[in-house]
Amino acid sequence: MYRILIIDDSPADSEELSRKLACFGLDIVTAMSLKGAKSMLEKSAYRDIVICDYKLPDGTSVELLEWLAKNRIYRDVIVVSDMADNPLAIESFRAGTKDYIQKRQTDQLLIPRLKRLIGGGFDSEYKSVVLPRCSPQFNEIQRIISLIAPTRLNVLITGEGGCGKEPLAQEIYRKSDRSDRPCIIIDSAMLPMLCPANNKRTAYQMVEDYFAKAEHSTVIIDHIHLLSFDMQTMILNILDRQRPDIRLIATTHATDIAERVNKGEFRQGLYYTLRQTHIDIPPLRECKEDIIPLAEFFLQRYSYEFSRRIKGFDTKAKKKLSMHTWPGNIRELKHVVRFAVIEATGDLITSEDRLGICSCGIFRTFGWVDVALTIDGDSLMIKAKDYGSPLVGRFRIESAERLTGILTMGYPGEDWYFSGPTEFIKQKPIMPDNLSPDLEGIILPYDYGKLALDRDKAWDALSTVSPNSYGYREKGAIEKLLNAKTYPITPKDLIGFRRVRSIQIDARDGIFSYPYFNCRFKTVDGKVFFEKTTGSQRKSGYVYPNNPKSLIFLGGWSVNDDPQTEYGSPNSVVGTIYKIGLHKAIMIFPSDDDRVEIYELTN
Repeated sequence: MYRILIIDDSPADSEELSRKLACFGLDIVTAMSLKGAKSMLEKSAYRDIVICDYKLPDGTSVELLEWLAKNRIYRDVIVVSDMADNPLAIESFRAGTKDYIQKRQTDQLLIPRLKRLIGGGFDSEYKSVVLPRCSPQFNEIQRIISLIAPTRLNVLITGEGGCGKEPLAQEIYRKSDRSDRPCIIIDSAMLPMLCPANNKRTAYQMVEDYFAKAEHSTVIIDHIHLLSFDMQTMILNILDRQRPDIRLIATTHATDIAERVNKGEFRQGLYYTLRQTHIDIPPLRECKEDIIPLAEFFLQRYSYEFSRRIKGFDTKAKKKLSMHTWPGNIRELKHVVRFAVIEATGDLITSEDRLGICSCGIFRTFGWVDVALTIDGDSLMIKAKDYGSPLVGRFRIESAERLTGILTMGYPGEDWYFSGPTEFIKQKPIMPDNLSPDLEGIILPYDYGKLALDRDKAWDALSTVSPNSYGYREKGAIEKLLNAKTYPITPKDLIGFRRVRSIQIDARDGIFSYPYFNCRFKTVDGKVFFEKTTGSQRKSGYVYPNNPKSLIFLGGWSVNDDPQTEYGSPNSVVGTIYKIGLHKAIMIFPSDDDRVEIYELTN
């Protein structure tokens, strides 16, 4: 049985976290020091999940992890901290923590992480592979699992995204004779972040530590196609020289992994070491018999979670589900059913209910439009309800909230004719408080969050820069820019600024600072227009008032002598401008990934 142990020297923080985690219905106990926590863990008959503050009066969470390993006490530990320092996260991961989470992100990150660990949570990623599946293809996979699980053969699992590769890997581990030992899961995409500056010695030691912790047990390597060639060589070298007693289970959605071996892009020796047994999970569209049983399974799960009394799907709804090709596989089906449960108006989900997304907004085109959805062959068809001229498109479901595809509106030659890439979402996002409502009709809704969190994104990106990162010496100067006092500003205050310096912060690569380039602000049609006039990558666009101490920049970028693009194009750029002195201002350009660009402007 699970129990949650919170270790924090702040009673207020422990109490607040206990309230948040009460929804799990588990026993929650607290400790204020490592000494007290160790005493509780030694005597515990529970399967504790430990949530530990990084710094405690008598030590750190890393010391707790080392003590657990030394005393062979196997517990899942999640480290939480007020600090966002990347070196602390790296140290914690190397010591064996399941995750490192900032305290301000507990709602977004900690609770979902706990649900996945507990496995019984209704939002867990179907932790057991024993789902109600009856297709011949999956029956054959289950037969293979029953044969290989008790052996020590390494396994390579391939399949499209969302088809359940990691749960399948964990099912093999749970059915093996090594399930009483901890399973180590390595995400190949995370390894470069845990080993800054490509330090090969550190990387080698890190892999050795992972394998040592999994001695006599199992290592699951997710997304092996993302392993660098150097990392592949290190893993193969450790396996050949040290011959650790571990079982390797690897997953990848790269269907061309064998072709990469032939091209020399993936180590042949490692590939055949992993591929002692190969399981290829077919996509859901090839297992039609599984769609309705899986949909009913998720319906029961989410009906319970959202306290809805929904009995099932009617005949037409089942047909609609069966006809869809499910490019996102089980993950997509799960999200679609969850959305349908929330939106259902009766005790049966019908074809008239919202299976997926049925009321959408059009970006980049003509505002917000109600639409109807139908399934036509292997595509989701969209047709407008309110337009006499054609408005149709074929779209892919990216999530329960978003579609992407090609939309055609009107007839060629008409003034409003449009045909091209378009995005649809379920409902119009709400403009954040720190953005001016006057901009609501100008800013594309998916840019709201970027602009609202511009400084947070800059600080988050900067927090990942360690002493080993490229350009680390610039970190202090950038912190001063972000901490600088801001002054009231209007668009016209920028007239006269003529020089700009670009600073790029990348969570993976470090800090890159470039020399000053020429720029200019000028008045065009009553609005202030900005353009960077020199340099290979150029930005241009208009500046709009936001609040008394900030402006919003909406524009686009182009390379070399290509025509400047506009806001709303594929090369859109959004940014926030702050005045930090009589002759100085900064523009912050946040992006969706861990990358932020800052312009330092002077006159």
